[in-house]
Amino acid sequence: MQERQPRAQDQTAVIGELILIADDEPDVLEVSRYTLQLEGYRVHVARDGLEAVERARHTPFDLFLTDLKMPRLGGLDAFRRIREFEPAIVGVAMTGYGTMTTAIEALKLGFSEFVIKPFTPKELSAAVSRAFEKERLRRENVRLKALIPLFELSRAFMSTTDVQRLLDKVAQTGLRETHADRAACLLIEPGTDRFRLAARAGKSLDPSLSPVWDRLGRQVARTRQPLVVDPNRSPASFLLAGEALETGVIVALPLIVQDRMIGVLLLGKPSGAPPFSQSDTELLSVLAGQAAVAIENATLFRKIQDAYRELEKTDHLKSEFINVAAHELRTPLALILGYAGLLEESVEGEAREYLQAILQSGTRLRTIVDDMVNLRSLELKQVRLTRQPISLEEVIAAAVDAFQPLAASKRIRLYCDVPAELAQIEADPQKLELILGNLLSNAIKFTPPGGEVAVIVRSSAERECDDVVVRVRDSGPGIPLPAREQIFARFYQVEESLTRAHNGIGLGLAIVRGMVELHGGRVWVESEVEQGSTFAFTIPRSPAGG
Repeated sequence: MQERQPRAQDQTAVIGELILIADDEPDVLEVSRYTLQLEGYRVHVARDGLEAVERARHTPFDLFLTDLKMPRLGGLDAFRRIREFEPAIVGVAMTGYGTMTTAIEALKLGFSEFVIKPFTPKELSAAVSRAFEKERLRRENVRLKALIPLFELSRAFMSTTDVQRLLDKVAQTGLRETHADRAACLLIEPGTDRFRLAARAGKSLDPSLSPVWDRLGRQVARTRQPLVVDPNRSPASFLLAGEALETGVIVALPLIVQDRMIGVLLLGKPSGAPPFSQSDTELLSVLAGQAAVAIENATLFRKIQDAYRELEKTDHLKSEFINVAAHELRTPLALILGYAGLLEESVEGEAREYLQAILQSGTRLRTIVDDMVNLRSLELKQVRLTRQPISLEEVIAAAVDAFQPLAASKRIRLYCDVPAELAQIEADPQKLELILGNLLSNAIKFTPPGGEVAVIVRSSAERECDDVVVRVRDSGPGIPLPAREQIFARFYQVEESLTRAHNGIGLGLAIVRGMVELHGGRVWVESEVEQGSTFAFTIPRSPAGG
């Protein structure tokens, strides 16, 4: 209810509320109408109870102000009939001194206030204002009580990702909180305008009646508003739905998420039961809103789970293929390289050049196979470290020397900078050589002719940390931000697979990360497009880090 500012007498009224006055005395009717209109209400009048009931059937009034004794139909009976189809209407009774027993009966029936004739305009205004205030407090109390099941339902929604359990919970909650005798959740069949019965509670719904709930569902889908099928108000076509579903009153609410309707929440009460109140509809609207979001989230979660399972299956097959292929390639590759090496020593001229090309390609293929085997071993946690005291300076110098011919072929300056005080660490020399080899290979590969690649060692800047930080810096094209976030993933390459200009299958950096983490270190990349890249990793100087 929308409240207005109080008048001089400091009473609270409501602007625009619709009031129906029923009295068979024209003077009382006119004075009451005039008084309440001055207060800002919209007022309709009726001269007896029957006329009041008829007017209420066509207009949803907020308050019924009635004399209790009228010809044809008294105020008590008129109020009782109106509340059958308008249960939320507020009642105020007008009575004489001689009918206090009737006034008490009126209060028991549900009247909020009564005024005793003769009354002053001020007394009438105060009684109506108090009635509206009581109704406002009653509705607020209903809303507060409704928050408890909604809060519990929200917790259930947040902890449930099973769509069927959610649907069952929604139907059961709607049934319990509105005292309906049946409830159902109908979901739209994908790609159609048909509804399927997804969950139900209370009395069962006959599946053969799907055309009936389809019709109700399509009506709700068209308006996207709650639909009430009430024998006292609804068109005859929808009354047939109530009869078919063997229920007196039906309320159907849309389940909408992100402006997309996914279904309908349907509840029914038997003939003769109290109709759904406004507070019932408000609670169900909140319930439908929460349910729609929860159902959509659970559906998406299930799809993600299914996709993840498929991805795991695919990933497992790919890993198995890599494992089998790598082992099957090793033996024939070793024979090819062995015989090619022997032939190279016994031939000269053009044949020697052909053999050198075979050896280069075979060596490259062996590197790929070794990478595949190393990665597979890391995934299966079959790699073991053999830590021992080593000279970091010597390991790095040997790696740099091994790549000097490749760097020289591109006129790339390749050097290292290792301070003497950081030269000694405990690590697995073979694994460290593998880490440096992959990083140097990438750096030289992506650095243009005339560029520079450096290996630089420094102490960690973090306090209470005895790690050394090894950086491999190049002057290549740099790595864009989206690629930097995936650069250490298996098989990931910055360049498009069909158009890339550099060789490799995207396993080197994944192996680097695995080997560094085995040592208890971490690896990262620092890069800006057109500014080169620096791949850095930490290695504890000793297993205990100190």
